[in-house]
Amino acid sequence: MLRSRSSKADKRFQLVYFPYMVQDWEQAQKNYSSGAPLRKTISELYARQGIHVLAAWPVYFGGISLNTEPVAPGDPDTKKGIKVRVPPMKSFKLLADNIGYMGTPIPFSDAFTSVQTGVVDGVIGSGAEGYYASFRDVTKYYIPANTHFEVWYLIINERMYNDLDSGMQQELDQVAQRFEERRWETAQADQAANEQKLADYGAEIVELTPEQIASYAQIAQEEVWPKILEDVGTEWGQKVLDQVVK
Repeated sequence: MLRSRSSKADKRFQLVYFPYMVQDWEQAQKNYSSGAPLRKTISELYARQGIHVLAAWPVYFGGISLNTEPVAPGDPDTKKGIKVRVPPMKSFKLLADNIGYMGTPIPFSDAFTSVQTGVVDGVIGSGAEGYYASFRDVTKYYIPANTHFEVWYLIINERMYNDLDSGMQQELDQVAQRFEERRWETAQADQAANEQKLADYGAEIVELTPEQIASYAQIAQEEVWPKILEDVGTEWGQKVLDQVVK
């Protein structure tokens, strides 16, 4: 399976959704590629559930989709009076609340209808690809704020993987590695292409300056990180953060 991670079985998976943990594509590749400490942590968490990680699939840096006109999009200290859907995960709820929005946890299956009917005014928790695929009809504005770095994983049942003979395991590992390498080569361009798709569909892209994104990152690190660390275990979580490659 190739999919995103859920923190329902193990809340420590929230750690890899830490907002602003990595700042750009180069740093992301250093931390999520095979052999990197953060990748090792992900593999260990999956292994506790009997799952073997074959490869990473870097998806995008996240942003904010709005069905209403943005309020002070470059200033995270301004209370915007805008309610947004966030995934049912503490990290996204805290991020939205601390950058001026009102985060409302809603299951993905109800998210589009919630925006469409005005229960919420937008979405935080995805990126341009996800918004174009699932929310383009209710996205009037898109803010590429780099809220988090989304990585999916190609995974397999660990018992079934271990039952393969060594030759088959090696072949599978090699194919998975090529699969991952090709994605790293195209992911950044794909993100830009999906932002353009949103624009072509009628959304206004609200660009932020590097300084404005840095102000979002500072608030996330000061206000959000400590609370998530308490949730996942401060000692364990801090050890993981200390290994993040700059």
